Amino acid sequence: MRLFAALAIVFVALLVATVRQATSRRGRAAATATSPTPEVEDDVAEDAPPARRSARLPYVAPAASDESARGGVAHLHGRVLPAPGRSADTLDNTTPVVVADNGVRSFTVYATDDGRFSLHLPPGRYELIASADQWSGFVSNVVAHGGTDRAIDIQLQEAATISGVLRGGLPGDVGIIARFAGRANELRVADISDQHFEITGLLSGRHYDLEIYSSHARTVNVRDVTASARDLDIELVPFPVLRGAFGFPRGGECPIETVAVTLSADRDGDKDENVGHDCRFEIMLRVAEASVQVATVAATGAGWHVEQTITIPARGDPDPVCLNPPCLANPFEGSARMLVTMEGHDNSFTTVRATTKDGPGSDASCTGGACVLEPLTPNRNYQVTASAAGCQEEVRDVAVTAGDNTLRFTCRRQRKVQGLLRAAGAPPSVEVRCTGGLRNVRQSRLFAITCAVDDTALQYRVLPDGVWHSAAIPTDEDLPLVEIAL
Repeated sequence: MRLFAALAIVFVALLVATVRQATSRRGRAAATATSPTPEVEDDVAEDAPPARRSARLPYVAPAASDESARGGVAHLHGRVLPAPGRSADTLDNTTPVVVADNGVRSFTVYATDDGRFSLHLPPGRYELIASADQWSGFVSNVVAHGGTDRAIDIQLQEAATISGVLRGGLPGDVGIIARFAGRANELRVADISDQHFEITGLLSGRHYDLEIYSSHARTVNVRDVTASARDLDIELVPFPVLRGAFGFPRGGECPIETVAVTLSADRDGDKDENVGHDCRFEIMLRVAEASVQVATVAATGAGWHVEQTITIPARGDPDPVCLNPPCLANPFEGSARMLVTMEGHDNSFTTVRATTKDGPGSDASCTGGACVLEPLTPNRNYQVTASAAGCQEEVRDVAVTAGDNTLRFTCRRQRKVQGLLRAAGAPPSVEVRCTGGLRNVRQSRLFAITCAVDDTALQYRVLPDGVWHSAAIPTDEDLPLVEIAL
C-alpha cells in the first residue's frame, strides 16, 4: 500500500512540472509574437538579408548627444572623387579640403594629392563637405560610431558662387563669411576687391547665411541665400559716433579724464581716454546689427563720476549730449593760452609742454605753425619746454596773462660728436659734457655725444673730483672726432 502511495505522489509531481513547462513555452511564444522587431540602423546592417531588412520599423536618427554617449573615437575615411565625366587630373595642383559638420561643431582635414582623407572625431551624425577650387561635393546623414571605421567617398561637382556689391563705401577692414543656413560654423570667406565680393566653392542649391563685418561698420546679416546667387546688393552702415561735452567752470581746468559708453554689462565700453582740454569728446560706438539700442554714458575724473542714458538709432548718429550742463560755447573764456613756435628747423613737427610746480599744465604736438597750449591759468608762472627733431631742447620760464600769449624759440641745430680717450693702460672713468648733453664714459676709450652745431669745444674731467678741461671740436667735419689725452 505504501508503495502505491509513493508512486502516486511521484506521478502528480511529474504532471505538475509538465503543465508548468508547457505554460511557460506558450507565454514566451505569445511574447515573441507581440513584440516589435528591434530597431537596427541601415548603415550598420547593410549586409543583412533583404527579407529581414524589410521587416524593420522606420529608422529614427539619434541625436548627436546619443551618438556621443556611446564613447570611443569614430573614424571616417575615403576619397574625394572627380566630377562625373572628369578625369583624376581635375584635382591636379589642388588640395581638396574635407569638413565634417554635425550642426554644432565642424572638423577639417586636407586630403592627399590623390584625394584620400581620414578623420578621427567624436561619434555623431555628420555632413561631409569637400571643396577644391571650383569644385565641391556633399554627403549628408553620415553616422559615425565610436570605435568603428567607415569609408565614405565624396564626389565633386562644379561649385556654386555667391557674389555682389557692397554699397556705402568700404569703411575700415571688411570681411564676409558664409555658413550653412541656420548653422554657426564658418565655411567660406569672400574675396573682396574694391566694392565687389565673391564667395566660391559653395554647394549648388544649398542655402547659406552671410555675415558682413567691418572695423568701422555695423554687422550685416543676410539670411537664406541660395547658391548660386549673383548681383547681391548689400549696404554697409557705418558705426554711429557720439559727440558731446562736459560743462565745467569758465576759465577753469577740465576735470574729466575718460568718457565711456556701455551698451551692456557683458562687454567693454567704447571710450575716449583723451578728452580735450575743452571737455569735448567724440566716440565711435561699435554696436552690432542695425537696431535701436540704449546705452549709458559715464564721464569720470578725479572726484567726478557723471552718467546719462542715451538712445542709439538704427541709422545715423545719436543726438549730441551735454553732461553736467551748461556746456559753454567757449569754456576757455577768461583763461590763458600760449602760442609757441620753433623757428629755423627742417622738421615741421614740434613738441611743447608747459608745467607748473603746484598745478596742472598743458602739452601739445603740432605740425607746422604754432603749437597752442591751453587752458592755462592767468597770472601764473610756467616752465615751457620746446623740442623738435635736429634741434636742441629749449626751456624757458614764462609768466602768462589772460588771453593769448606768444613765445618763440629758435632751433639750435645739433650734431653728433665722437670722442677718443688716449690713456696708458685701462682708461679711467671720465665725464664729458657740451651744451646739448652730458655723458659719463666709464672704462671705455670711445664715446659719442650730441652737441649744438655752434658748440666749439667739449669739456671733460676724470671722476670723481677732477678739474674740468676743454677740448676743441673740429669745425670742418660732418661727424667730428675729438681726441682727449689723459
